[in-house]
Order: sequence, then C-alpha cells, then structure tokens
Amino acid sequence: MKKIILVFLCFLTLSPIIAQKVDTIYINNTSTTYLIFPFDVDLVDVGSKDYVHQIQESAKNVVFIKALKEKNASGGIPIPTSFFIKSGNEYYNGVLIFKKDIKQTMYDFRISTQKTNATKNTSNTSGSNSGNNSSVGGNNSNNNTNTIKSNNTATTQTQESGNDMQKNLLKLRDSKAQYKSIGQISNGMSIFCSNIYIDKQNNIYLKFSIKNNSSIDYELDFVEFNFIDKRSKAMQKKEPLTPLYMDEKKLFPSKKQVEFLYVLPPMAGTDNSLVEVTFREMNGTRKAVIEVPSSKINASEIIK
Repeated sequence: MKKIILVFLCFLTLSPIIAQKVDTIYINNTSTTYLIFPFDVDLVDVGSKDYVHQIQESAKNVVFIKALKEKNASGGIPIPTSFFIKSGNEYYNGVLIFKKDIKQTMYDFRISTQKTNATKNTSNTSGSNSGNNSSVGGNNSNNNTNTIKSNNTATTQTQESGNDMQKNLLKLRDSKAQYKSIGQISNGMSIFCSNIYIDKQNNIYLKFSIKNNSSIDYELDFVEFNFIDKRSKAMQKKEPLTPLYMDEKKLFPSKKQVEFLYVLPPMAGTDNSLVEVTFREMNGTRKAVIEVPSSKINASEIIK
C-alpha cells in the first residue's frame, strides 16, 4: 500500500496540472460563441446553468457556448461564471460574462498555445545551451539561434494564416456573383449562395446574397451548417459543421439586400454529398434551407 501511495505521489510531482489563464469571454443568448483549441477537448466544466455548451462532434477541438436566456430564473441577467476546459494535456480556465451586444464570437487558442510552447522551448534550449557553452565553446550558440528561429516560424505561420483569411474575405466581399441557381425564393425572402471559393488550406468560403422583398423586417435567430452524405437513404449521414468565420449581421431590413460571408473547415465531399445551410427567423416562422452541392465546392476556384 505504501508503494502505491509513493508511486501516485511521484506521478503527481512529475505531471503537475497547470491551467492556462484565459481572459474574460463574453456570451449572449442570440449568438453562439466558438472556442477553438489545439487538441481534442474531453472536459468542459461551466459553473452556471445559465449557459449551455457542447463539444463539436465533427471537430472535437471546438466548443460552442451560449446563454440560455437573456434573463435568469431570478429575473436578472445571467451571473458571471468560471469555466474549466481540458484540451489534450493543456488546461484552460477563465470567466464567462453575459453581454447583450458582443463583437467577438470566435476565440482561437491555438495561436496562444503555440506562442507559450515556443517561449518554453526557447527558454529550455537557452538554459541548456548556456550550460554547455561553458565547457564546450561557441558551437551551441548557433544551435540555440536555430531553435528560436524554428519556434518563431511556427507562430508566424499561424498568424499569417489568420491574416490570409482576412485578406481573402475582403476579396470575396468585392467579388461578382458566380451562381444564381443555388438558393430559393419563399415567403418574400430571396436567399442565394452567390460565390464559392477555397484557399490554400482548403478552407471553404461561401458568400450569400439575401434580399427581403417583404414589408416585414427579418431578424435572424441563427444559421446552421450540416454536411450531408446522400449515397443512400439507409446510409445517409448528417454531421454538424462549425464555421471558422461568420458575419454577425442579424437584421434583414424590408426591401433591402444584404450579403453574408462564411468560412467552413475543409471537408472531403463527393458528388453525392452537400452542405446544408439553414437560416431561421428569430420571432417568426420563416425558414430557408439552402443546399450547396459538394461538386460545386470541389470545382471552386482558389482565392489568389
């Protein structure tokens, strides 16, 4: 028994649980907030029942969180609460705060983790080489420089990827419509997927043109994305998709036209599969379901 306790204590000593501090994340009940981590998430603990969370089935490193209602059971706004998330061997903790108007709905912790690891690796290498330099000479100094360059390159590549997406979105906003047949007209709403592109990382860019021909404003509740494989009715599969980016426009004014941009992660589609995009109205019954064929996605141009 003493041996078992000793082994357990040694394990705790060798494997400390150090949570990475995460800044405050603002949540509301009308938008879904996405948290993207470097590894699969196998533990999410939110301290209040005013918030709901779920690990994305098709991308287990993605967690989405949303407030249940604008007011809690006591009639006030949901109280701030802490959260604890485990991604791979990394631990994250922070605070969720309800805010009616939020600007940011996606938090990517992959970049911050890479920066932290790069700093740790650089520090360890520097310390190791420092000790070796006293006995060997100047050779290890060059090795240390190479290590720092390698770590900085990894972080820079991640940052460049985010910058590239922003540049691609700007190009997509200015692009002319490619398609006029991927969509539908019903209940006074005209919704079409006008443009499809992919980038060098095979992320999928979708541009929707939405015109409200009715005399009633259309307030959007949420947009849902699903990947559907229709090889046969018996084997039909439907998997939810989490956008890497989505415009946060919520109101389609009467007699006006607006455009929405979305970026979806790479997917292996066939001629028998499609991406189903569902638009739901907040306080009404109007609903639109748009099917974007994988054949169109596979044949789309690469953004340059």
